[in-house]
Amino acid sequence: MSEAKETLKALNAIKARVGTTIGSGECYGLVALYSEMLGGCNLGGGINTPNPNGNGRQASGSDTQRGMSASNIGGDYDWASVGWKVLFDPSFSDLREGCIVNYKPTSTNIWGHTAVISAVNGSSYDVIEQNYAWSHYTTERTGIDTVDNIESIIYPPEVVAGGRVGNVTGDTGGQDLGNGTYSRQAFDVEAMLIEVYGFFNYEVSSFEVPNLLEIAYNQIQDGLRSYMGKDDLIAEMQLLNSEFTEIELYDLYGNGYVYQPQYLPRSLDPERKYKVIVSGSLGDANQAHVNFLEYNNANNPAYGGLDIHTTDDQTWARHNPEHFKYGFNDVTGKNLAILNDVEASYIQTHKNQMEHTQLTFKENREMLKQNIDLSNKKVAQANAVASYNAQYAVDSANIAQWSAGVSGLMEAGTNLFTGNFGGAVGGLAKTGVGVFNANREYNNKVTQQGFTETSNALNNQSNALANMQAKIGLDQSIRAYNASMSDLQNQPISVQQIGNDLSFQAGNKLTDVYWKISVAQKEILARANEYIKCYGVLVNVFSNNVMNILKHRKRFNYIKMINLNLGSLRANQSHINAIMAIFQSGVRVWNYEAVKEDKIMFDIKKNNPNF
Repeated sequence: MSEAKETLKALNAIKARVGTTIGSGECYGLVALYSEMLGGCNLGGGINTPNPNGNGRQASGSDTQRGMSASNIGGDYDWASVGWKVLFDPSFSDLREGCIVNYKPTSTNIWGHTAVISAVNGSSYDVIEQNYAWSHYTTERTGIDTVDNIESIIYPPEVVAGGRVGNVTGDTGGQDLGNGTYSRQAFDVEAMLIEVYGFFNYEVSSFEVPNLLEIAYNQIQDGLRSYMGKDDLIAEMQLLNSEFTEIELYDLYGNGYVYQPQYLPRSLDPERKYKVIVSGSLGDANQAHVNFLEYNNANNPAYGGLDIHTTDDQTWARHNPEHFKYGFNDVTGKNLAILNDVEASYIQTHKNQMEHTQLTFKENREMLKQNIDLSNKKVAQANAVASYNAQYAVDSANIAQWSAGVSGLMEAGTNLFTGNFGGAVGGLAKTGVGVFNANREYNNKVTQQGFTETSNALNNQSNALANMQAKIGLDQSIRAYNASMSDLQNQPISVQQIGNDLSFQAGNKLTDVYWKISVAQKEILARANEYIKCYGVLVNVFSNNVMNILKHRKRFNYIKMINLNLGSLRANQSHINAIMAIFQSGVRVWNYEAVKEDKIMFDIKKNNPNF
């Protein structure tokens, strides 16, 4: 059995990056880098330009989603063309080290997930992955013992050929780790804060912003109502999570932090305000940190015993360093911002040059007009001369022919009429022709002289225009130089730099921090909203009172249980088994009192609000 050396090298490379962020920070980014290392398809993920040109196993009409869902990586790309092999719905015996594993979507993650198998251990396997449990950095997960949630696995070329991967250690042997960006090392933020706490004093201030969840929810609901044509549609609250909604705090200098809305206070009350806290170190080089005060409250034990609405900001910050994990630091050097009207400034500092340019335009336009007129006159003159000379030549030829005919006629007359009569007539005719030709020649010379005089006049005009143009060009150059010098004298006195104290301003008055809400495309929201309405979301909680679960939604509740204990139910075992099978496969339980008056009693399309 051959050794899959290149596959092992790639596995070691991505394992060496555990604790760092690869590419986009999404699961796609890690797998994109791994595929690129082994000559596979380009997946994007912040690593390269994706090429989703495969067969696409998405549902009909969803080709536009190709390259978006991690669950569909096996079918979205032409893996066979690069020597890889895809296996859909694998069994456990199909798993191999070095395979890309693509997981099916869930009710809480419609995009699925993707990872790389690092070890297969009898009845379980380990993976290297990114963005598992909302951790946007590379992690390892071990002891996975199910394959039911796997959509597909993809074998690298060496594994396709039967090669096996050895022990993945994360030792790259000094090898280049390949492409991909990584920006965050894993460390204990709180411990780091304790270390630096004694060296800095923190000034804290805060301000309130509107209920951003309420704003995001209204944005989603209004968009869905318009998109689906239902004015009474009620949007599902589960759309207010990071798969569909992002809330960001940012400043004007490229700093910011994207928050997952599910970790903000779950309230749609418009009167409910959020508190943004700002802290900064004092000194010449100041820094400011910005964060939501109540973000991730449920998972933050440091909140215990403090009322965030009554405790002063200074006390809160000193006792709750946890908030530094989730905000952003403003460490950007900034000068004093001065409002500037660009147009007015340009006019002020280029006034003379602009006047020079306008005058130059006028002068050049006039010169161009005169040159065009002169050119037209020269063309007309040349045409007149050519036409005259051509006509003169034709007339001369006709007269010569006529003269020859008269001469012949007179000679014939002499022969017919003896005596001096014929000679007299012939002499008279020749004399008339000679006089006529002499007169034509004189007129021709006069005309040619006129042509020459006109041409000379036009040439003199052309020379005059050339001299004028040269003088104007020299005048324009002198005027442009003088205009530039005058404009330099009009430049206002300016302050080049006044220090780096605006971070202090940002840390104490917060004049340059903003919030932004981004939601998914309407077609994605519409599909997700209908799915959540019909099937709910995965909660993975234990309940000893099923009837309480049935009181969550007004019209119906969808229940699916992993296990159901009906030991106290007095019924035939086959009936108990049937009931357990129903609940384990999933069942929609309708509230008869809520739907009995409906024209269509079990209409799944109607809203299903919470009680």
